[in-house]
Amino acid sequence: MYRRGPVRTVTPHMSAVTRKPYPLGLQAILYKEALRRGFASTLWVSAKQMVTQTTDDGTPLVLKTSEVDGVSVPLPEGKKATSILYNIEQLCTSSATALTSKVPSAVRSHCSAYTGKPYPLTTTQRALEKVARQRHFATPLWLTQSRMDWFDPPIRVLPGERGTEVVVDAKGHGECLLLYNAEQTTGYARLCARYDLMLSFLNH
Repeated sequence: MYRRGPVRTVTPHMSAVTRKPYPLGLQAILYKEALRRGFASTLWVSAKQMVTQTTDDGTPLVLKTSEVDGVSVPLPEGKKATSILYNIEQLCTSSATALTSKVPSAVRSHCSAYTGKPYPLTTTQRALEKVARQRHFATPLWLTQSRMDWFDPPIRVLPGERGTEVVVDAKGHGECLLLYNAEQTTGYARLCARYDLMLSFLNH
């Protein structure tokens, strides 16, 4: 999740059991819930995993007695049910420690919502990360107004939203773009679904 401090890329919310990031559509839900509850960790376990899984060393997954409220999230498209997720900070210390001991340091860069490609300059990544923290954007997807017209129907900037100007030219020519986060547009759901589809295609 986003925190004050040194600038870095976004750490995606992920399953503490499978070590896989959740789809982008769930990232915003979990980010905002973590922000509301004050969770620093981006690792989660489902209610089903709490019953059927143990950690690698055989430690059972046990919730703290005071932590009974999970986060209800929709299951993948085509399934009408929902799943309940718990942040690992809601687990007993032994369960949380065992789960985090083998989790890799996963990061995801800020990228174009149209191409799915990360912006190449470190300075661009830092600038977008800074804005994302300040405005509490959970989504690392950005778009120019000209690209919004390429969608059918066209995507529009939400009333009152201001863009972020960044330098994107890696050749040092100083080319600037005015970018809008997906959460600032009318196409948030479409952009998230499109990005997840692109990732799914690349991973197969």
